[in-house]
Amino acid sequence: MLSGQGKEMNQKWSETILNSIFDIILVVNADLIIIDANNAITNIGYKLEDIIGKHVLDYSEDREDFKKIIADVITDNGINKAVKRINIYKADGSTFVSDTVVSKLQTDSSVNEYLIIWDDVSERAIARKNLEAQKQIVEEALQEAETLRKD
Repeated sequence: MLSGQGKEMNQKWSETILNSIFDIILVVNADLIIIDANNAITNIGYKLEDIIGKHVLDYSEDREDFKKIIADVITDNGINKAVKRINIYKADGSTFVSDTVVSKLQTDSSVNEYLIIWDDVSERAIARKNLEAQKQIVEEALQEAETLRKD
């Protein structure tokens, strides 16, 4: 068991590690109200005090999809973690594509809290969309070439 000084040092290290992660990490209560977040929230233009006490669904452009993955975890049907790609609002009103993870926090407390991670995959999503567009262009060109060859 850690002494008082050991617990304080452990808490400091935990906060340092949590705040050095690039992904946005939120803790929400059973009512889906944000109760804590790491410093990465500033990467999308919010201050911690701006989001504490707000409903997490208010930050999702894909509110129904987000609500569904949260419900899958909350209903306690054996799913302790869910992942879905959704769009998240930045403070300026623009959005980013996020691989969003929702998981139940396992604590000694009987209070239900949930961990939500927003991983910005916008560049990956744009690259994939561009690749699909290029693939379509090539397929159309091949079809046209095949038609011309037959004629």
